Amino acid sequence: MKLKRNCPICGVNVGELLHHIEFAKGKDEFVPSMYSIVSCYGCGFVFNDTSWNQLDYNKYYSATSKYTGLDTIGAGGISESEIKRYNRQIDRFREYIPSFDSSIVDIGCAKGGLLRTLQKEGYANLYGVDASEECLSFLDAFGIKSIQASLDNLDVINMQFDLVILSQVLEHVYDLQSMLESVSGILKNGGMLYVEVPNAKTYGELLFGPFYYFDFEHINHFSEEYLELLFSKHFKCVFSSSSIEYNECFCLLQKCSQHKAATIIINEYHNRILSYILNSLKTNRLIYQYVSCLNCSGYVFFWGTGAYLRAQIEKGIFIPIKKNIRGLIDKNKNLWGQSVHCGFMEMDIHIFSPDVLENCSCEDAVFITSVLYQAEIYNELKTRAFKGKIYNLCGNEYIEMSI
Repeated sequence: MKLKRNCPICGVNVGELLHHIEFAKGKDEFVPSMYSIVSCYGCGFVFNDTSWNQLDYNKYYSATSKYTGLDTIGAGGISESEIKRYNRQIDRFREYIPSFDSSIVDIGCAKGGLLRTLQKEGYANLYGVDASEECLSFLDAFGIKSIQASLDNLDVINMQFDLVILSQVLEHVYDLQSMLESVSGILKNGGMLYVEVPNAKTYGELLFGPFYYFDFEHINHFSEEYLELLFSKHFKCVFSSSSIEYNECFCLLQKCSQHKAATIIINEYHNRILSYILNSLKTNRLIYQYVSCLNCSGYVFFWGTGAYLRAQIEKGIFIPIKKNIRGLIDKNKNLWGQSVHCGFMEMDIHIFSPDVLENCSCEDAVFITSVLYQAEIYNELKTRAFKGKIYNLCGNEYIEMSI
């Protein structure tokens, strides 16, 4: 099939459709309503084929408040688990950046948790780059220099660095080739580049919800080999590896003029992604059957308004309980009073504060639909002494929980 988006690795514009996703959204919400997961015929890379372009993604990321919340996971915060992860990242490149005066820039730094950890280690010449002005405001209090820019306009940075960090960034980038040129331009000759992304080979090995990794933000699906292939034009790979604990693959690269292209093992990569898709489809069927058997006599709320729920709604998973659906719950005040339109069920679902649960009875139910915050949601329901039933739909299993 002809693709809307050229392959971000090799530029070919024909490929194979692997899966199509539709997405429930608000009336004025700036997010894509549909996209396809495709495999490039040229190099085999798997990515989201979407009608959006780089400017659309720049607009989305510069305006979203998702990554500025103090409790947002994976957004440059400083929780105990995040600091543990930063320390592991620093250990990977520490010996190659021995001087505390080395210039280091974290591109897509969000609230700057990795930079703050580097600062505590003794590194002093630190810079953070992000498209969000609100995210960069977190750096000011710690004396870390900030630059507002997106990956396609790094030319506003008039210096070169000893180390460039791209952690959990490339999976979000539409135009990887332009990014490659921009990053090479701000790195000194012989300088180091640390890259880390979700590992598409192990999507199916963690107990997250079906199609969780195919959200509208993660538009590139990497393996170690494809990371090396992407950067082989300007860099040599010092090392690459992966970690199942965080479902990540990572590599350290050095800028140079000579390079050797990576060897891609397409069959293994494709087979694992196809297995992930088939298992997700199977899990969705089981969730539908499970929901169909529930005796829901009261109101139903979904706690968690992210991409996972939006895709599930449009797949018709909750048709059996349509008449019971009362609304969505989120702690983000910016969302309260808004609604999400579900075309499949032909209804608008309103978003409420958690306080809407205060008057609920034992006949009502909450479905936990936030993969990252499922434990926190359950604990808050306990704190609120919620009287109704709780169902957790995150993971490859679905369970009723008791308080």
